[in-house]
Amino acid sequence: MDVGRSSGLLAESKDPGELLALQASVMQPAADKAQAYGRQLFGIAEATRADFAKVAEAQYQEYKRMMQECIDGATKGAPAGSEAAMAARHLASERPLRRTQ
Repeated sequence: MDVGRSSGLLAESKDPGELLALQASVMQPAADKAQAYGRQLFGIAEATRADFAKVAEAQYQEYKRMMQECIDGATKGAPAGSEAAMAARHLASERPLRRTQ
């Protein structure tokens, strides 16, 4: 129902019940549109969150790989007798980092 027609009908109504019914019929499409818009916004926000999570996970995996390469390089160039310390460092690097969600 368009605005011009609905305002004319509202002005012509004489019965309060009829006025309320007309008002509800005018407001329902707007409420439906607002609800659909809210659902679309929620979908966009959820997709954005998922994209950010994917990027964060990829960056975490890259950081983890780079750290492992660094530790492996340090282990190869370590002086004799430092195998125990390097093994401990290697074990520590294999533990998953504590991540908050």
